[in-house]
This record gives sequence, structure tokens and C-alpha cells, in this order.
Amino acid sequence: MNAIVPRKTVEEVVAARNETLRRYEEAFGKVAEASQALSDARAMWKEAAPSVEGRYYDAGKETKAFFKVVQMPDREQYLATARRLVDITVWQHVVEISGIEDLMDREEKDKLRSQMQYRAPKFRSANNFLETLLKFVEWAEEDSEHGDIFGTLRSFQRELKDLADGPETFEALGETGIETVRGYARRMVDAVKAADLNGSVWLQDLTTAVDAFESLIINPKGLPPVTVDNIMATLNGLLGQSNEIFMRGVANSFSALDRRFRSHDGFKIGSRIIIDRLCDADGWLSYGRREDVFVDVERIFKVLDGGKPGAMYGSIIEVIRRERGNSLNARYSEHEGDYFKVRIFKNGNAHLWFTRKDLVLKVNRILAEYYGEVVGDGMTKEEDPLKNVKTTPAKRYGFYPTPDAAVKTMLDQVPLYRSKDDPPLKILEPSAGTGNLSRPLAAERTGSHRQSYGEPSIEYTYRHDVDVVEIQPHLADALEADGCYNRVFKSDFLALRPETTGLYDIIVMNPPFDRERDIDHVVHALKFLRPGATLVAIMSAGTEFRETKKAKAFRALAATMSADWRDLPPGSFAESGTYMNTLILKVRKPSGH
Repeated sequence: MNAIVPRKTVEEVVAARNETLRRYEEAFGKVAEASQALSDARAMWKEAAPSVEGRYYDAGKETKAFFKVVQMPDREQYLATARRLVDITVWQHVVEISGIEDLMDREEKDKLRSQMQYRAPKFRSANNFLETLLKFVEWAEEDSEHGDIFGTLRSFQRELKDLADGPETFEALGETGIETVRGYARRMVDAVKAADLNGSVWLQDLTTAVDAFESLIINPKGLPPVTVDNIMATLNGLLGQSNEIFMRGVANSFSALDRRFRSHDGFKIGSRIIIDRLCDADGWLSYGRREDVFVDVERIFKVLDGGKPGAMYGSIIEVIRRERGNSLNARYSEHEGDYFKVRIFKNGNAHLWFTRKDLVLKVNRILAEYYGEVVGDGMTKEEDPLKNVKTTPAKRYGFYPTPDAAVKTMLDQVPLYRSKDDPPLKILEPSAGTGNLSRPLAAERTGSHRQSYGEPSIEYTYRHDVDVVEIQPHLADALEADGCYNRVFKSDFLALRPETTGLYDIIVMNPPFDRERDIDHVVHALKFLRPGATLVAIMSAGTEFRETKKAKAFRALAATMSADWRDLPPGSFAESGTYMNTLILKVRKPSGH
């Protein structure tokens, strides 16, 4: 990758871009002049022959083309389209001359291409959005007299939130539309206050949604504006992240080759990898993700070998396709490229041998650096049964706070709203750390909700008795200082017993991952569940398929409790300091246990 594109080059690119848009604006003016001149000509024609227009010519192609020689578009939409088309190509050029694409895997390139794909501003969607917001504001103003605005308030907030996922609609709002939204937001805040909810969590949630909208104005999604400062900041950012981008690409590429590598517990590549179903039943090399991953792996080896990724021709994929020919039958074949030996069997599976041990070593060093010291602990080589519990604390107590996105995904798995006459749910978070999981559960909310406008309200409560356990004294003290928890147990969770705490309706947890400690903690937590209750835990992704005795025994136990395994996106805990892949496990303790 280039050290950086010179600022002078960027200034020249931006200057050319600005001049391009100026000329399109000038061209639009000339088109408008031409359109007016044609209108004047048609008006004069009507004076010359006011009653016979259209009688003496047919409606052939030539005639239609004559009348459609100039068709005026909407000025704002035309210039917005010109700006977006030009900006897409400018950003594509900047990325190309920076060399950053050479370090990206297929997934990262797809994200980049998606961002640079042309999407027309959605002017109709923007108008519909404004109409919908106005409707909710008017309903809220009407409902504020009865204190029943919760349903409309939630809908208003959801519309604002969804706008962040629709950059084409946001772009079409323009300055006038943005000011209109701000006016509606002020009216909604006044309606909330009029309903005597000033200082409530509802007003806080609304304020948060409005703040997010204001942030979107400052940092809109999609392509950033083309300015010298924006381009230089983007390139500097890419330069600073280039090593991480490449490491992430290496990790994603090798983990995609074989599902067993997804956990990355003590993961390193050896001399061989198996790619399932590289060829279809007729012996054809499969197009799609398996081929893409194969190409990515070859690209990685080529970069590590000091070369530059080139065209597909000459790649191992093309060697295989050429040497297998066009025969329509499943068959065995062998192939060799610069970095691989490949054997393809009749079942379509391919065995891939790496022929460059020096490059394999480089890959493994990259993987070790990317996944960090958690992988150093790795999967235990001992095949422990469930009763062989590691009672010594993990390194740094396995403390990786749960990011907000993972918290939301996790809490969506459990029913938390109750009828107002039901008793509070008893909830436990073991190894609570900073309370990222438990704090949202400890917030009290009461109110009513309408399924749709005009129907009677349903009263509910979001009120729980939440207990937390934390072994680190300073974190336990901070949890206690929050003042929102029922009880704070300053203890090692594995040393705690349900006789001390009682049983719970729901347990949410993010235990230490290393050396299968997450299994130890989840198995222990099951003792604290009442029959029929639910446990939701974040665990290492390897728990679902690891072949140790402990992992197999745990999966068998989870299967008796209707286990639901759901992957979290790769890098979900990156902001907390680890790239270990994770999943969410949800189980329900059977009645009578």
C-alpha cells in the first residue's frame, strides 16, 4: 500500500470534482434555456396555425424524437444525481490509488462496493417519512391529555431510528426537511411534558433518539462528502488500520474455509485444509462463496510473499477449472499452483495442502496477533467432563464488557414485560463486571401500550428484582453505588450457592471464555434457575462444535433444555479488546428439575 496519497493529488482530484459539478449546474441552466426556447417556438407555431396542430404529421419515431428533444428534469433531483454519481467515482478512484483494496478480503470489498453503489435519493420516501412523523406528533398531542402517548411515542422514535438505515431517504430530506423533523421533535417533547412525563425514562429515550438524529446530520451514513479534508482523514484512517484490515481479512478467510475454525480457540492452520463441496455433483467447480474464499486465501499468500494480487487468470482456481475441463462427471483430480496442492474427490470435497511452510508460519503469527492472548489460553488439551471445574480465576478475570449491540441482541431473547398485576421477575447476572447486561434490566418502567390507534390500552410493567455477582472488589463497589440492584454479591460466582441467593426466573450472563470456563460458569448457573425458567449466555462460538469431552457433554445437557444457538457477528467484542467469535445460548430449565 502507498504510504499515503499526496495531498496535492487529493486537492487536484477534489478541484476537478468541484469543477465537474459546476459544469453540470451550468449545463442544466443551458438545458433550461433550450427548454424555454422550444416553448417559445411552440407558442409561435400555435400563432401561425392555432387550430390545426398535429393534423398533418404522423406519430412516427422521428416526430416523437422532435417533441422530446429536451425534457426538463427536476433541478434538485438532477443535481443530486450528478453529485452522487461523480462522488462515487471519485471515492472509487481514491481507494484505487491508495492501494487499500489489495489488503481487503472479499467481505470487506463487498462492504466497500455496497457503500459505493449508486442509490437514487428517495424523494417520495422522504415525503412519506415527514407525513408519518406528523401523524405521530398529532396523535401524541391528542393523547397527552389522557396520559396515553406511549405507543405513538415509540413509533416516533422508531421512525427516527430507522432513518439512519436509509441514507437515500435522509439525503432526499434536504435542509428544509431536516428543519421540519426538528420542529416535529420539539412538538413531541412538548407532548411528553404535557403528559406529566417530564424527567421520565420516556423523555430520556426521546431525547436520545433526537440526539441520534442530530448526530446523523453531522455524520451521515453512506458516502462522506468529497472534500480534501474528508479524503485525507479517510486515507490516514485506512493507513492506520491497514495492518488490522489485513489481519481481519486473514482471519475471516481461513475461518470461512472450515466451520470448525470459527471459534479460533487455539486456532492455527496446519499443512492441510478441507473445503467441502468445492465441486458440484456433476464435477463442475462451484461458483460463489467457496470459490471466493479460495481466491482470498491465495491473495493472502501472494501478499505475504511480497507480490501484488493480480488477475484471476493464472490463479489456482483457473488452473483447476482449465485442467478439469468440461466433462460432466464427478471425478478425482489433482492440481498444483504457486502455494497449494489440491486433490478433488468424487464427492466434490477438496483437500488443500500448503506448499510454502514459511508463509504458513506468517499466517499463524498474524492469527495469534489478531485474536490476542485469549487464544493463548485456548481450548484446553485436557478433555474435561463437566464436573472438572476450573476454580482459579481467568486471566484478568476474563473481563470483557458486553458491547451495547450484543446486549440488545441478548435481551431480545427473553420476555421482560409483565402485566401490571404480576410480581416482579427475579433476575441474576453472574460475573456482572460493569453491569452492562443487568443495568437495563434494573430500570423501572410502567405505562400502557396500544396495539393500534383507537384500540384500548394494555397496561404493563417493566419492573424486576435484579441481583448481580462480581468477584473484583472495585467493580462490585461500583455496582453497589449504582443503587439500582436488589442485591450485590461480592463473591466468586463459582463459590456461591443457590441456598444463599434463592432461585431466579431469568439469568443473563457473559462469563469468562478461556479454557472452557464459560461452560463451567453456565453449568453452575443452571443450579440457580427455578424449573421452567430461562438462561441466556454469551459463550465462545467453539462451544457449539468443539470435540472435547466437556464440550460434548455440555451440548448433550443443553439439548435437554431446548437449546437455541445463535452466532453473534464476527468482531462483536472488538471494542472490548478481543476478536474471539461468540454466540448466544438460550436454554429453558425443564419443569421438575
